[in-house]
Amino acid sequence: MKFELRRKNFSLTSLIFHKFLKFQVFGAFFSVDRNLRSFLLISDFCTISRNI
Repeated sequence: MKFELRRKNFSLTSLIFHKFLKFQVFGAFFSVDRNLRSFLLISDFCTISRNI
């Protein structure tokens, strides 16, 4: 009984951990994407300024 409960608890914990990990990876990817986009925007602006 105790072992069964522990196993269930472990599966729940691993599920939460995997969800959290997936969320972390998605968040990191999103922030990198946003930073890359702003960096490209800034570099485009610098190129335009240099051309003027």
